[in-house]
Amino acid sequence: MKTRLGLAFLCALPLLSSAQQRVVAHPMPTRGQAASHKPEGSASQHTQQMDFMELVRRFEVNGREIWQKPDEVIELLGKLKNKTVLDLGAGTGYFSIRLARHGARVIAADVDPRFLDYIRQRVPAEGVDSGEVITRLVPHDDPKLAPGEVHAVLMVDVYHHIEHRPTYFARLRKGMQPGSPLLIVDYHPAKPGNDSPPPNLLVSPRQVEAELRKAGFKQFEWKEDWLDYQYVLIAR
Repeated sequence: MKTRLGLAFLCALPLLSSAQQRVVAHPMPTRGQAASHKPEGSASQHTQQMDFMELVRRFEVNGREIWQKPDEVIELLGKLKNKTVLDLGAGTGYFSIRLARHGARVIAADVDPRFLDYIRQRVPAEGVDSGEVITRLVPHDDPKLAPGEVHAVLMVDVYHHIEHRPTYFARLRKGMQPGSPLLIVDYHPAKPGNDSPPPNLLVSPRQVEAELRKAGFKQFEWKEDWLDYQYVLIAR
């Protein structure tokens, strides 16, 4: 089986026109998504100003499997067979595909419907059963989970994009089984490099823990020095 998205698949994606590929600074709501104003200088605005296929190339860059250790990150969640995992901010499905290969039933959630279209094309091309990875469009301010719907949540390079975080993560916690892990991987403001976002858009580990405590999380296992550019947190 393939372990990452191949160049042939990237080149075979004519479905998105050049107009669709470009992200405008203030996109119109899509598929019932509520409009939300993004503050000047926010991480979301920074991303929205980038070309869609440029985002794809960044997410699927060669060497990511070395510096981000995706399979080792997933192993921190424990045994995933027959468990439902939310890949929040799934992007191209880089982690969604790997989660499915670890035995999970994956909800690949994103605010951008273009990424969800991309994932739906990618799943069969990667030899993964379509029932193992389902896509879900979510608004910026709500993960849209039913109470206790998931056994684990994975967020990679997403935390700094979330606004009103204590409120958001309190909602997320209600959608998680009691005691289940929230695994966060994000860029460390003190470890610049590897094309990371500007430090002023990032969130320090101390602030992350303070915000999650406000949201109701009580246990925190940190791995600040495990990855070259990022910190890893398991919160419960």
